[in-house]
Amino acid sequence: MSNSGSLLSKLNYILFMFYTISIFIFSFKIEYVAISNNIFVLYAASALLKIIIKGKIQRNKIYIFTISFVFYSFLSCLWAVDPVSAFQKSNSLFLLICFSLITYQVFDKGNSINFILISIMVAGVAMELYSVFFYDFFTIVDAIITGQRLGGEINQANTFGIYLAFTCVISAYYAIYKKKSLFYLITMTSFLLILSSGSRTGLAIGFLGLVLLFYFRSSERRQYQGLLLSVFIGLLLFSILQLSIFDEATIRMQQLASIFSTDKNIDNSATVRLFMIEFGINKFMENPIIGYGAESSRFLLETIYGNTYLHNNYVEILVNYGLLGFLFYYITFLIILYKAWNGAKRKNPESIIVTV
Repeated sequence: MSNSGSLLSKLNYILFMFYTISIFIFSFKIEYVAISNNIFVLYAASALLKIIIKGKIQRNKIYIFTISFVFYSFLSCLWAVDPVSAFQKSNSLFLLICFSLITYQVFDKGNSINFILISIMVAGVAMELYSVFFYDFFTIVDAIITGQRLGGEINQANTFGIYLAFTCVISAYYAIYKKKSLFYLITMTSFLLILSSGSRTGLAIGFLGLVLLFYFRSSERRQYQGLLLSVFIGLLLFSILQLSIFDEATIRMQQLASIFSTDKNIDNSATVRLFMIEFGINKFMENPIIGYGAESSRFLLETIYGNTYLHNNYVEILVNYGLLGFLFYYITFLIILYKAWNGAKRKNPESIIVTV
């Protein structure tokens, strides 16, 4: 590769990392969105320049399904409740696919997965440092103890918690598999900030991710040892959460679990989510094949609750796109998960972290 090509590749990598950081910190607040958008424009221009210089495009059959889903989303504008909103949603999906395709051209080397993981982790650490600066250390500790939810001023609270969960699991991966002890500190910091966010989804992702990492690591020796160790780690994490300082986080997880049981002791947030899921399932049953069109769930729900999404991606896709769109959307994830799981069973480290 020429010096100019090498420099361009490095520029692409740097811009990708900065764009990932901007998504974690600057993509939610209206006054900061321009920062993220401008970095994306620079990244896209740099990536396109590399494609032009290289003179060829990397292809992957998986994109057949993702492109089909975007095409179907545009097509659904014909029967959507609000065609203008449906078109805007479809256009956003189109831009995301373009970003994915461009990134696939940039990261065509063997170490690409490693750099993407590092970028996500660095973005998470940047968000954590920004959070400590924004809230201060004592406010974060108080939020964990009292159950006050943080993160809404930086990102949507649940998204904040999910980003932290990704950071937690990826840093644990490098600590366990790459023997980088410093990353345990990032893992613990991320886990504590997840608690401060009050995100049940983030806590579940972080908890399950850590258990699976230990399972795959220890199963490299013997399968039953991996199972026993993962159960032990799961029980240890669960026991730690029983400490009084984590009472609020434990209560939120119990309330989440109670949704799937006959227990009626659930909080208002969980009750609303359960109502939205039931509403969405009923609407889906009325139009199961093609759905109501992109972004239509908001307008269907608006008549009885308010203009918001259904807070469950599976139900959201089913209502808006029906079974046909659901198939186009999730078959990509199933293919990736299948390949990653097979790689994980062969003890491929990158496949393990992708599976987790």
